[in-house]
Amino acid sequence: MNSNNPSPWRIKAVEPIPNPSPEERKKALVDSGYNLFNVSSSLVTIDLLTDSGTGSMSHNQWAAILSGDESYAGSQSFYALQKSVKDLFGYKVVIPTHQGRAAEDILFSAFGQDKKGVVSNHLFDTTTAHALESGMNIFSCLDKQDDTFGGNFDLGLLEDFLKNEDIDLIVATVTCNSAGGLPVSLNNLKKVKKIADSYGVKMWIDMARIAENSYFQYLQGEGESPQECAFQTCALSDGAWMSSKKDGLVNIGGFIALNDKSDKERYEKLVELEILKEGFITYGGLAGRDMNALSVGLREALDPRYLKHRIGEIRFLYDLLTGVGIPCVNPGGHAVYIDAGKWLKHLKNDDFPAQSLSLALYLVAGIRTSEIGSLCAGRDNQGQQISCPGEYLRLAIPRRTYTSDHFLYIKQAFEIISENKDSLPAVKFKKEAKKLRHFQSLFEDFLWTPSKYLNL
Repeated sequence: MNSNNPSPWRIKAVEPIPNPSPEERKKALVDSGYNLFNVSSSLVTIDLLTDSGTGSMSHNQWAAILSGDESYAGSQSFYALQKSVKDLFGYKVVIPTHQGRAAEDILFSAFGQDKKGVVSNHLFDTTTAHALESGMNIFSCLDKQDDTFGGNFDLGLLEDFLKNEDIDLIVATVTCNSAGGLPVSLNNLKKVKKIADSYGVKMWIDMARIAENSYFQYLQGEGESPQECAFQTCALSDGAWMSSKKDGLVNIGGFIALNDKSDKERYEKLVELEILKEGFITYGGLAGRDMNALSVGLREALDPRYLKHRIGEIRFLYDLLTGVGIPCVNPGGHAVYIDAGKWLKHLKNDDFPAQSLSLALYLVAGIRTSEIGSLCAGRDNQGQQISCPGEYLRLAIPRRTYTSDHFLYIKQAFEIISENKDSLPAVKFKKEAKKLRHFQSLFEDFLWTPSKYLNL
C-alpha cells in the first residue's frame, strides 16, 4: 500500500474499471431515485459500497474450487469447512448457510420464539431487522470511551439491561460495523462473558470480521498471534455466526457454529430451520466449490502478513483524508468512516448528512459508498427512529482489490467536495421503505453542482 507496507500479494488477473462520464453519473442518480444501491456496477468507477463478497480470491482458493464435492449429503467440501472452523475457532458444530443474513434469519427465528430481548455492543442493519422481525426487542450498550477498542461493551449499561429487561441473548459484533468498524478487546469480552454467565444468558458472536478484530487484539498484546486471539475470542462464546463474505475472503457463504449440541432443543430447532430455509445440513445453500474456497479463505484471513497490509491500507486512506481536513472515526478494520455529521454542520441528523455526502461523491467521481447513520439505523417496531453511534459515511474497502492510486483518486474527490460542502442539501424521502429502508427507499431530487468533476 505504501513504501513501508507493500502488498503481500501480486496481481494475477485484472478487471477493467468503468469510467462513466459526469453526464452518465447524473442520469444514473436520477434513474436510481438517488439511491446508490439502484445504480448499475457498470456506472461505478470505484465501488466502496461494501466489503462483503467484493474482494479478490487467491490462486489457492480458485484451485480449491475445482475440487469441490457437489454431493447433496456428506459432501467432503463440508468436512473441509468444518475442519477449518474447528482448527481456527474451536467450534465443533458447523451449520453452513448461503450468507450471513440467512444465518441471522435461522438464529433469530430460533431465539425469537420467546419474544425476549437481545443486547449487543451494536447490531448491524440486517441483524437488527432479523431480531425485530422475530419479535425480539433490541438494546445497545456501546462504550465510546476507548479510542483503540471503540467496539467495546459498556459493562455498566449491560448489567442495567440484564437487571431491568427480559434478555435472552447477548451478541458481540466483532468488529463493530456501526461504530466505525472498531474492534472489541479480549479483556472486555471476558468481562461480558462473566456477566452473561452470572445472569444465565447465552453470549454469541457475530464474527463476520473476526480476523480483523483479532489483529487489533494481537497488536495490543492480548495474544501471541491473530489466530490465538481469534480462538480465545470464540472460546468465550456459546456460539457464533459468520457472513463469510468478509473475513472468509469469498464472494458468497456463511455459517452458524456451536461449541456442542448440549442445548438440545435449540440445536434441533436450528437444524430444522436450516433444512427448511437453506438446505441439508452438509451444504446449507452452498455449492461444494464455495465451501472449499471458504475453508481456504478462513485460514488465509488470519495470516499476519495479510492482516498487516489489510489494516495498513485502511490507515493509509484514513491518513490521506484526515490530512486534507476530512473528519474521520479512528481507523478500524475494513473501512474508513467519515463523520459526516461533524463535517456537514448545517445538516441535522434527519437531513441524512452522510447520504448527502454519498450522493456528492458519486456525482463528482463515480465513487459509490454507503451511509451508516440514521438512514441505515431505520425505525423500531413502534415506528420510532433507532439511535445510532453517528452520522457516518462508510468507505468499505474490498479485500485485495484496490491500490494506493485508487485511494489518491478518492482523496482528490473529497478535496473537490470540500470547496462547497456547506451547500450540500438535505436528503428527503420520496418513498420510504418500511424495512431496511436504505436499500429500497427513493429520494427527492439532489440539487447540487460541484466545482469540477473527476474521471480516471
